[in-house]
Amino acid sequence: MTDTTWTLRLLATVIVIVGGGFFAIDDVRCTKADDEVAAQTLDDATRKKVQLELRSPAARTRRRAIESLASNTDAESMQIVLQQGLHDKTLEVVRASLDALDRMRDGMPADAVEQRFLPELRERIEAEFRNSKRRSSDYTVRLIRSASRAPLPPMYDALFAIDEQLNEQAKPIWLAGMLGGMDDLVEKKDPRLVQLLPMLSRHACFRNHYGYRRTVCCLAGSVPSSESVTFLIEQLATAQGELRAVIAANLQRLTGNEAGTDARAWSEWWSTRRDAFEFPVKVEYASLRAVGATPSYYGLPVYADRLVFVLDTSKSMAIGRSEPRIEVAKRELIRAIGQLPESTFFNIVVFNSTVSVWHESLAPAIPRWKEAAAEFVATQQPQGRTMTYDALVSAMALHDDVEALYFLSDGAPSMGTIVNPEQIVEAIARQNHLRRLTINSIGLFGGGDDARGLELFMQRLAAANFGQFRRID
Repeated sequence: MTDTTWTLRLLATVIVIVGGGFFAIDDVRCTKADDEVAAQTLDDATRKKVQLELRSPAARTRRRAIESLASNTDAESMQIVLQQGLHDKTLEVVRASLDALDRMRDGMPADAVEQRFLPELRERIEAEFRNSKRRSSDYTVRLIRSASRAPLPPMYDALFAIDEQLNEQAKPIWLAGMLGGMDDLVEKKDPRLVQLLPMLSRHACFRNHYGYRRTVCCLAGSVPSSESVTFLIEQLATAQGELRAVIAANLQRLTGNEAGTDARAWSEWWSTRRDAFEFPVKVEYASLRAVGATPSYYGLPVYADRLVFVLDTSKSMAIGRSEPRIEVAKRELIRAIGQLPESTFFNIVVFNSTVSVWHESLAPAIPRWKEAAAEFVATQQPQGRTMTYDALVSAMALHDDVEALYFLSDGAPSMGTIVNPEQIVEAIARQNHLRRLTINSIGLFGGGDDARGLELFMQRLAAANFGQFRRID
């Protein structure tokens, strides 16, 4: 299935993602031998207390009820968490339920996980997809997310088998849950993740879906192991566009080595070190810098083969210390477009009280289109207010294969479908959950009263969408 087909199907499917992003989970491991693990069961008094608390209107009370079951490994406790906890409408209860299921699983003997936990989850997921009147898409996503948080090959075998039976309308629901669970595994950094890499890369989504490929590569980058480094170097040899930068940044974070996106240099470096390599205790994640002939925009490297520049042309852009900010921004954008290699496809979205798109789709970065783009940028004049959300949505909708947005603004959102900055971040991250394109943000600051608020908004927008933030004073 092509990336385009996935996106078209997504538009027809309403998916609610748990939390709209990443959250940390307890790193709990089962280290006791099977015969040393005593199953905790639910007695009548505890059952009545839990059921009473789960009917409480207070989310904190319902969350505590779920947390009280986390040390249990009996079927009834698991059923309560699956049926009521995961279906709760409050995110803190859902998160507690996901964590509780993790603890239940890790507290079970291996044979109980194989015989009871995994089959139960699989049956529930299959039942949701069989039922045309399923509880809701978001509940199904949560079930799959819970299952994919188990870094166990049998669980992933079962999830892949379920996917093979799904129709096109159901596949985005399955994928949303899978990506959410893998996001959680990235946070957990469980060494067992390594054993999943071969099967994850063999799945059809690895060939057909950019968001899935990106997530698997980030999964590999979360575990310091020879297998992870080898896997990433192999992927770097064939990766293109933005994914090259994602893989190279993960390799740099794992090893501390800075070989950029040069797959041959990485391979040669690793071939002499693999057997005796000692991984750094801690290497901070650092996005790649623009080096050599790599195009850049306000210092941000441009690796994407398909990208969109989003330019604020509101009235406040007429202000500046030595010259209007709009003139500085136009000059930098024209320069960046001029650097793009001819293999790149790009577009421009400008926004103020309205949103305007330069080209109907993505244009090849050949001389005549670069000249046309430069003319379009040069004619822009500051006016109106700041319709941020609608501009971002328009840029994301231009083409299903867009890999990166470069969003520039000098002011907080002031009009449009959504104006509240936190709600904009949440909405854009939710819409980007499957696609996983990079949204970089550039803030032009002039010392206004809202500078701090704008900076926080743009930082959060980039962080929630795999991008970088640049402050320009």
